[in-house]
Amino acid sequence: NKSIRTVCFSPEKHRHFKQKLESSSPLKISNYNLKRNSRTNDFEIHISKRTKLDEPWLEFIMTKST
Repeated sequence: NKSIRTVCFSPEKHRHFKQKLESSSPLKISNYNLKRNSRTNDFEIHISKRTKLDEPWLEFIMTKST
């Protein structure tokens, strides 16, 4: 597992993103840009107004135990 710095340029998405971060809840991010930081040369996720923030879809399979 690797941590990646995330930069948010959308004020309305920033509030939602921060809430999830503070509650340690998972968040599905789509339609984002992955860019290299010019100072550190590390990759960053850039969130814009076109980025989608959704609840992750989790599937649980119930099995009968014997």
